[in-house]
Formats: sequence, C-alpha cells, structure tokens
Amino acid sequence: MNTCSETDILVVIPAKNESRYISSCLDAVLCQNYPSFVVVVVDNGSTDNTVQIVKGISGVNLLVKLGGTISSVRNFGSKFLESKYIAFLDGDSVPPVSWLQTGLELLQDEKVSCVGFPASPPTTDESWVSKTWYMMSSSAKHKNTCYVSWLSSFNLIVKREDFEKVGGFDESLETCEDFDLGMKLNRHSRLLFSDRLSVRHLGVVNSAKDFFLKELWRGKNNLKQFKNSGEGLMGIVGVGVPLFYILSILLLLISSFFAPKSLILFLSVLVGLPLVFVERRLQSFRQIIYLPKMLLLASIYLFARGLAIIWK
Repeated sequence: MNTCSETDILVVIPAKNESRYISSCLDAVLCQNYPSFVVVVVDNGSTDNTVQIVKGISGVNLLVKLGGTISSVRNFGSKFLESKYIAFLDGDSVPPVSWLQTGLELLQDEKVSCVGFPASPPTTDESWVSKTWYMMSSSAKHKNTCYVSWLSSFNLIVKREDFEKVGGFDESLETCEDFDLGMKLNRHSRLLFSDRLSVRHLGVVNSAKDFFLKELWRGKNNLKQFKNSGEGLMGIVGVGVPLFYILSILLLLISSFFAPKSLILFLSVLVGLPLVFVERRLQSFRQIIYLPKMLLLASIYLFARGLAIIWK
C-alpha cells in the first residue's frame, strides 16, 4: 500500500467491459461535493474500449488486475493508497452528488462500520421484470435509516479499519461476496442502510431469461459462502429453500408417473414457496395487483438459485 499519499476516501470502481456506462459513472463520482477523495478504476481485462475511455478522463487513476474474482479486484483496488474510508461502486452505477458526503456523515457513529444506499426506482422505459423485482428488493423494503445484516456491494462505503479487520472481501467467492462481508462485519459492528439518497444502477435486467441467468450465476457460491461463514438460520434458509424447491419439481415429475395422488402435495409446494417469498416482500396492499408477476419472478428466482447450488 502506498502510505506516502493519503486521502479521506478512496473510491474503488471495478470494471470489465463497461464502455456503455463508465463515463456516466465517473462523471458522477468526479462531481461529488466532498473535498478529499481519490478515484481508482480497476480494469479486469476489458475487451471493449473501457480502458481507453478511463484513460481519457482527467482525475481518474487506472489499474489493471487480470483474472481473479470481483472480490480480488475490489481488494486490489483498495490497496492503491491509504485512506480512512473506502467507497466501492460498480462501473454501471451513477451516484448523486452528495453520495460521499452523506455516507461519511452516517459513518460518524462509532458503532457503524459500513453504509449503503438503495438503487433508484426503475424508469418508465424499463421492463416489467426490473419494475417488479425492484418492488421485491431490499431497496424498496427498507425505509429511512436502519441497521441491516448486509449491504449490496454495488455501492457501499466502509471504514478501512473495519474492512481490513475482517480481511476484506473473500477472494475465493465469485458471487455472494457482499453478503459474506456483511456477515463478517456484523460480528463486531453495525451496518447501516439509508434511503436519504439513491444510486442509479444502469445495468438492469430487462427480460425473464436474463433474470434467470443472472440469478443462476449469483447463486453458484451460496453453499460455499454458507459453509465459510456459518451464519446459522439465515444461511440454512437461503440454501435450503431453493434446494427444496428444486426437489419438489423433481418429485412432481416423478409422482405424475408413479404416484398421481401426491401431485397436489408437490403442486402446493411449487405455489406455496413463491407465495411465502412474495408475501414477505409486499410493501402495501396495493401491490396485490402485481401478484402474478411477483409469483413468476419468485418461482424463477427459487428455481435458478436451487439449480445453481446443484450445479455449483
């Protein structure tokens, strides 16, 4: 780590083939109203013109980290120079001008190690998939400023002392690294979620097929992360429910041939699990009109996450 150069905040932006969004991301970061921060983009082997775009933007440092997981890319960037705080931001995300300032205000609580903000609501031109999933996400679920068990790494600001105390992101995890970091930080500190502002996430999923593929990818390290962290009931539910859903589908197919009378049992599971999943995420009675779409996405989510655990 370069200790000769110090700053209040080091902003670390991992990037791979982000030419469509990286300019918007960096423009927003460079316009922050906080006076002392350094920006570093860590390119993970882009084959488009991401690197050329970053090189053309004054005030941005560029590092190259070939291979490895997104965790290793973030950890690599965090060592660029010494700082009291590290702000992680995805290359397809656009924060408001007060992102850093507000984050540091919230981090003045000595019990709090990390703070994050919700994704902005979908725009009118986004698909029913992104709009429906947003209603079911933590961005819509959590209100005001509250303690949470983990924060999405697409935007989070963490105290370096606490980040290094837990060893940073687990570099063996290709996915679930933000959940794992939250579990580790929660053992000695608090994590804060606040809707005082929101961060625009440009790289949204706009089709059911892409939603399935993304959750299939996201879920492939669920079991590994659970074994590593041992987070108890939350981890058991996160791994067990999708697996049970996959098992119910298999038993439904088998029973249709050998035990037709048990069809109703497994059909009730296939409907019941998504219904419970959705019920826990309903924010108001008015959202009932979106129930069919919510149930469809919940079913796709459970199927993809369960399949990911089996396939690894």
